[in-house]
Amino acid sequence: MAKPGQKRVQQYDGSLKALFGEEAEEMIPYLVPGTQLLTDHNIEIDRTTLKADLVYNILRYGLPHILNMELQTKKDKLIYLRLLQYHVNLHEKYQLPVLSVILYPFEQEVPEPPFREWSGDDLLMFWHYEVIGLYNLEAERFYSQQAYSMYSLLPAMKGATAPLLIQTLYDLRERYPNQKMRHHLDRFWKMLQKSVTITDEDRFRVEEEMKMQFDWFIDTVPQVIERVQQAERRGEERGEIRGEERGEARGEARGEARGKLELARQLVLEVVQRRFPTLIGFAQTQVASMTQPAHLSKLVFDLMEAPDEIAAIHLLATQ
Repeated sequence: MAKPGQKRVQQYDGSLKALFGEEAEEMIPYLVPGTQLLTDHNIEIDRTTLKADLVYNILRYGLPHILNMELQTKKDKLIYLRLLQYHVNLHEKYQLPVLSVILYPFEQEVPEPPFREWSGDDLLMFWHYEVIGLYNLEAERFYSQQAYSMYSLLPAMKGATAPLLIQTLYDLRERYPNQKMRHHLDRFWKMLQKSVTITDEDRFRVEEEMKMQFDWFIDTVPQVIERVQQAERRGEERGEIRGEERGEARGEARGEARGKLELARQLVLEVVQRRFPTLIGFAQTQVASMTQPAHLSKLVFDLMEAPDEIAAIHLLATQ
């Protein structure tokens, strides 16, 4: 039976592999420039002898290659040796150049390519492989390129701010039907939870936005379910789950909703203060009458893109 830590690692691995299964044709050229998939499915290999993660037929700068991409979410100082074994086996089988890539979603100690094998001063082997850390990639670059297939990975990247990620959620919702959206939300949530590139304040803001926009998804997240169950157990132990206490709980829920509304209002005012400070008084008056957090969140991004004060006034006045 897998230990809790191993189970979490397997969940991340499985979620990432599923993303490549759905979006590989678009994703791989973003991650490995100059490449193009010849087939959009993982090459069938004998996994009793070769346990490579993702293997594809590709073109690299117009020439046929094999791509082997390993998704690494746990620490493994000797992963390059395993990768070297895959490289040799794949080259033998397909008689093509092999591109070997390790993708790290989260920051950790990683091997530094190239690999060199020495016999004293004699170089016996020189082998190049690539290491890609999502935490070294710029979220804004993929967002500006409308790389939708990469959007659920943006929380793990550099420059992943709350406004950018919240707008990303809106864009994903417009692009994908519910079932696919659930898969993207699952990855997005997991990246957000383990990301070391986002501030705690921004992480909280994004989580709150997800709760407002996608309550149907959040209610299925194991960590959230566990927190709710723990709270209920604590309440039962204290004898607090009674009719009057349930009323208080509903009051607390209403209070939480008011908190979300105030947070959304504050985000609007922060953008106005930064971009159009002379309009802050007008904005405060307008925002006070707005009661839909989702509309306020959209207003944040509309104001960020407003070309001038006239456009900003129009946005604030028409909400």
